[in-house]
Amino acid sequence: MYPLQLEIEQSERVMQSPRWLLRVLPPGTLKRSAFRTPLAVLRDYAIDLPGDRVLVADRPWPKPAFDHRDPRLNRIFTIADAPRGNNTTGTRRGLFITVFRNGYHGRWRLLNATIIPPD
Repeated sequence: MYPLQLEIEQSERVMQSPRWLLRVLPPGTLKRSAFRTPLAVLRDYAIDLPGDRVLVADRPWPKPAFDHRDPRLNRIFTIADAPRGNNTTGTRRGLFITVFRNGYHGRWRLLNATIIPPD
């Protein structure tokens, strides 16, 4: 989700509106479940972890320098999961989760989950 701005050369004005959003999403993304908070997206994702694994940690991930997306529309988190009942460091796995919302007042959805951090 990227806010659009139009620059008018002769007047050096910038035109923008919170409704002007460029949506760059894989097909079917807007059909996924939507939630009030980004953390609710993470918890919903963790419900379906394979092998009876559970969410043991979640943290915001710092925005990479190249990423100019609005954090009110796009957020990156890192999560750790572990087998239920065995939360030792050696059993944890990590993922990077990107969430977004369809507009400034929209609900949050999962964009992607990957083992590689955005760089």
